[in-house]
Amino acid sequence: MPTSKEAGIDNFIVFTWYGLLAPAGTPRDIVNRLNVEWGKVVAMPDTIDQLKKAGLEPLWNTPEHFSKFIKAEIVRWAEVIKEANL
Repeated sequence: MPTSKEAGIDNFIVFTWYGLLAPAGTPRDIVNRLNVEWGKVVAMPDTIDQLKKAGLEPLWNTPEHFSKFIKAEIVRWAEVIKEANL
């Protein structure tokens, strides 16, 4: 099986990510509180250890940053789907 580069796909970087989401329309103060509390959990040494044992890299950021990331992923994968004619 050829690598992605050998198959003619340059810059093919794929990673799995997980995130905490709330339903649309969740009040901003609730979103902010969930984010603060999740940040505390992600910073706990036991959490970090368990995530790393699972091969995951813990990361925490703002809801705005995560929203931008998700939107960029949608654009990125839409382009891949279009180029692959899927």
